[in-house]
Amino acid sequence: MSDLSMWLKDLPSMGAVTDCTVTIKNVTYPAARYTQTRSTPEGSDAWCRGERTYTREMIYCLGELPKHYVRRSKAAYLMPNDSHEWYIAGYWQGGENPFAPGEDMSKHHPFGKHFLLAPWNVAGKIDDYQQYPYDRIPITVV
Repeated sequence: MSDLSMWLKDLPSMGAVTDCTVTIKNVTYPAARYTQTRSTPEGSDAWCRGERTYTREMIYCLGELPKHYVRRSKAAYLMPNDSHEWYIAGYWQGGENPFAPGEDMSKHHPFGKHFLLAPWNVAGKIDDYQQYPYDRIPITVV
């Protein structure tokens, strides 16, 4: 188990954590795939239906953002044998927290630059209500 996976496993409410690599446009990123159980936000539709927790799946990729994402962030990532469209749900590329100037962000991101991939779990395509279609980019996760 990699240092990244061990660190993730120690975070609250973590489920399965597995090492993997993600390849996007011939660039390979060390990564870890995980599930995490979170509290449903009070007042949300799910909360009103009585759902108090949900489980999310993410892939934590180490490294710089993919170059195409920096140029145009509207991308859906497609894996073979997976019906989901995946998207970059968050990232940290270094620097200060704009919401807490002076805070040392490396304590929250001990492995440095990274981005998170998440599956689109909403009915329809990720770009159904966008003016322009997203780029569809094949990726591999092994």
